Amino acid sequence: MELKIKSQTSLAIERYSDNGNQKSLHYVVKNTNFEVEVELINKKNKLNFNDIMLEASLFYDIPESKEVKKLKVKPFEYKGIVKASNPNVLQYQISISVLSSQHEFMNFFIKFDAKDIL
Repeated sequence: MELKIKSQTSLAIERYSDNGNQKSLHYVVKNTNFEVEVELINKKNKLNFNDIMLEASLFYDIPESKEVKKLKVKPFEYKGIVKASNPNVLQYQISISVLSSQHEFMNFFIKFDAKDIL
C-alpha cells in the first residue's frame, strides 16, 4: 500500500534544492484552509479509504524531522472526505495555526499515516 499526493492548493509554489534534494515549498495563510488530495495506490487488495483512516501529523522540515507539539492550541486541523467518484482518493481541508513570528523562515511538512479500520 502506498500513498501519493495528487494535488495541493496554495498561494504560490517555490521549487528549490536542499542538500541535493529537490523540494517544492507551498505557501499557505495561517488559519486558512488549503486542500490536499491523497491517493491510495493499492495493487495487492481491494482496500480503499472507506476501509482505511489516515492520521496526519505536522513536522518541522529540519534534518531530525521534529513533530510540532500542541501547546495551547492544536498546531493544525484537518478534515478528510472520501471522493465519491473514486474511494481511493481522499480530499483533505487543512488549516495551520502555528504560523507566527517565532516560526518565521521555518518550513513544515505533513506526514500521513494509514490506519486500518476494519
